[in-house]
Amino acid sequence: MTSTISWNLIASYYSGLPYFRDGLMTATEPWSGHYEVMGPIWIAAHTTQFSEIGYYYLKQGYGAGHLASGGSYVTLYDPKTNDFSIIIETMSHNHSVCIRPSLPDYTVAPQDATFVLNGVLAGVDELNQWTTYLEYGTGDTSEYFLDSGTVTVNGGKFTVFLPVDTVMTLSTLTGQKKGSYSGVPPSAPFPVPHYDTFDGYPDNGEAKYFADQSGVFEILPTSDPAVGKVMAQVVPERPITWCDDANQPNTLIGNITWTDVFAEVSVLLEGEGTAVFLAARMSQGGCGVAKATGVFLWLDSTGFYNITTDLGIYVHHMQLLCMA
Repeated sequence: MTSTISWNLIASYYSGLPYFRDGLMTATEPWSGHYEVMGPIWIAAHTTQFSEIGYYYLKQGYGAGHLASGGSYVTLYDPKTNDFSIIIETMSHNHSVCIRPSLPDYTVAPQDATFVLNGVLAGVDELNQWTTYLEYGTGDTSEYFLDSGTVTVNGGKFTVFLPVDTVMTLSTLTGQKKGSYSGVPPSAPFPVPHYDTFDGYPDNGEAKYFADQSGVFEILPTSDPAVGKVMAQVVPERPITWCDDANQPNTLIGNITWTDVFAEVSVLLEGEGTAVFLAARMSQGGCGVAKATGVFLWLDSTGFYNITTDLGIYVHHMQLLCMA
């Protein structure tokens, strides 16, 4: 089985969190509706627009391999129609870092690559060409998924020139297209002031704009009509986690660049040993949230409060139950 996992399909989480913009598309402003169609979606198109369920990757030596001056190629084959597509890449090592596991050192140079078609691939006179030229530096000057016309095949043989950091698809298939989009809402900062009583959400729903880092926060009703609904941390025990996140459940909202900010919450502490904290200027989240610094105001069910500069100083088990 062969697959490529794109994580995330749409990157929708705050700037400052790990893997920011690590997706085929980016949509980080639900309050504005702004989104960006990123380069990876067009790199994916070099494969996805030329494949269907039931296609085969040809074996190495028969339709896949490495190029003489660096790079590689694979061939997708449709056994029903004998259509095929050759996908070529000449990505340099410095521009191939977003992959696991990391790649060993290698070099790539511009080259003329000659291909010889045999067997079921022979007999075609031309192949349709789609090309991406990746450029790195100030701004994105890359050219993505260009319709580059056709490549002539003579006697089952053809040659293409491949610059460094190029992705190319050569195919017998037709009908491919680089999609277009318009009317993208303009980007806007997080809307302030922001206020939420949580009363308009369904039970067990999620409050808008919050990004859980440790624990899980849901909207729940309370038995007190004067309180109404709260945003509660609902995981009773720390699970087995795949990274060293914080012992204290926490969720983020807002903008990491804020410095002078006023935040106020109403909290409901139920039972002994429960506590809450409100923090500003959180330095990091995700797997690094346990090491986050900032300004932390702590309050427990006995009325004791404290101010710290990180999560590690206060040792009680914390549960953030309500923010408004």
